[in-house]
Amino acid sequence: MDPSIMQRKSTLANLTIHIGNTSFENPIWVASGTFGYGTEAPELVDVNQLGAIVTKSITRQPREGNPPPRIVETASGMINSIGLANIGVEKYIKDLLQIYEGLSTKIIMNIAGTDIREYVEIMEMVESVSSVIAGYEINISCPNVKKGGMEFGVDCEMTAKLTETLRGITERLLIMKLSPNVSDIVSIGMSAENAGADAVSAINT
Repeated sequence: MDPSIMQRKSTLANLTIHIGNTSFENPIWVASGTFGYGTEAPELVDVNQLGAIVTKSITRQPREGNPPPRIVETASGMINSIGLANIGVEKYIKDLLQIYEGLSTKIIMNIAGTDIREYVEIMEMVESVSSVIAGYEINISCPNVKKGGMEFGVDCEMTAKLTETLRGITERLLIMKLSPNVSDIVSIGMSAENAGADAVSAINT
């Protein structure tokens, strides 16, 4: 076989990607909210073949979320309104981190909060107990109760302040998950980058 062909095949076989200081075996991730906590469907897929699992949003306290129906099909797509249903950070730490220790894929924890203090408290709790989390995806589509319910992700200043605060807590991968409810998403993303985010995730629903 032509050595150049063999070389191309070898190059194509390496799917490793790097984001910040973190490497992933491949770019195939499951998005937050679409795959639960990564433990619900082991018979459907070998999660260790994934580049990363981004777990569904976790808040400080458990949340039941919105009453059904939560997903409605329309003529042009689907509308979802889950309401951040989740088990809360204490149960996440108690029940899931040990399971993640047994996986070879990277785990990205999605965090949601109603004010900066809640984001900080959740991250500090995880930082203090486990190294298994490769990084954090920060849901900034949550309403900031200190600002009359305005989403963090619709204001450059709030986005930057939250990003900078969390960057000061962790050296792990920090991804800011942007809100679609803006007229200039680029400026929001740049605010996150300038404040210390390693990447942005586009977009929340």
